[in-house]
Amino acid sequence: MANLKIPIHKKKINPAELQGFNDAWRSTNAPVPVLPNPLRDSQNTEHNKAMAKFRNEITFYSKLSFKSFLPESSRVAEEAVNYLKNAGSDLLQ
Repeated sequence: MANLKIPIHKKKINPAELQGFNDAWRSTNAPVPVLPNPLRDSQNTEHNKAMAKFRNEITFYSKLSFKSFLPESSRVAEEAVNYLKNAGSDLLQ
């Protein structure tokens, strides 16, 4: 097997032996990377805000409807339990 060690010359590593080493970052002609805009400056910001508002409203109204129907469903559940007790069901313990 070949020796995979990087040769050292004069107490430093030979940069030509390093994979991916390049000194292009030192030059002023290096291309500037194009980074994505933050979410707040994105084109989809208004759409995302509208979707979040819609989702919050749906959650609010669904919780509100659960609370408004809860007394009725509680009464139905109590009647079902009483029926099972009167019928002698062994499902209730």
